[in-house]
Amino acid sequence: MMITLSFTHQRDIIFVLNKEAPGNPPSDPVLRYEIYKRLHANGYLKNEIFERLTVPEMMQVLNIEMRDDELEWLNWYVRVKMKGNMSCHAYMPYRGPGIRGEFYYPNKYATWDGKYNLSGFNLSYGKKDETRLWMVLEQGGWCGTISANGVFVQQIMGVPAELISQPGHAAYIYQGRTADGTPYWNTFYDIFGVANSALHMGENSGLLKWGRKWWNDTEAKDSSDPKVTRVREALNTIIALWTRFPIMKILSKLKR
Repeated sequence: MMITLSFTHQRDIIFVLNKEAPGNPPSDPVLRYEIYKRLHANGYLKNEIFERLTVPEMMQVLNIEMRDDELEWLNWYVRVKMKGNMSCHAYMPYRGPGIRGEFYYPNKYATWDGKYNLSGFNLSYGKKDETRLWMVLEQGGWCGTISANGVFVQQIMGVPAELISQPGHAAYIYQGRTADGTPYWNTFYDIFGVANSALHMGENSGLLKWGRKWWNDTEAKDSSDPKVTRVREALNTIIALWTRFPIMKILSKLKR
């Protein structure tokens, strides 16, 4: 995890659903390491997946774009409150986003605490301009917000996930494992299919951050295009290196 965090935290990771607002502290890699170590030790992650992850795959867990002080709360919410239901549609309604004033009223604290267990995790309340994930769950959002939370739900359980963009839509992918431990990828909230998808261009998204979209670039749609072939070959090379060699061997090769 420490090696992974050295990659994920090269840039600040903040709560992506509150990116431009004040009161949005960046993630602390040391604190994040301690939190995930504790979740793993307590058996609160999908350890059958988490314990087999390569560094690039673990990046797709530990780059979760949330506040550190909400991570253990969300893990509890998924496991206990939602009884392990990891479908993004179960967490919020599909409706226009917005943070209502009542989310900050002192006389409403008991209501929100009873529903979301804020006091159980010592989550701050009533601070002006501070957006919490529970507020987003209560209010709802469009496909981008729903899928972003779907990524959070997977990642907080130790499962690699990525937001993907499609024409006028946002979906996500997450990793599964066969009975023999072989990894595979699932799409969720998918409308247009993988062929019409691209990684969402977040700061901490993926290994290869190319901006070309499959649906708006006729050249890229041709699988024989040399640019597409080179990207595919580069990705295959990276996966092969991480799979076959320990990290120190890779680093020693890069120094030469």
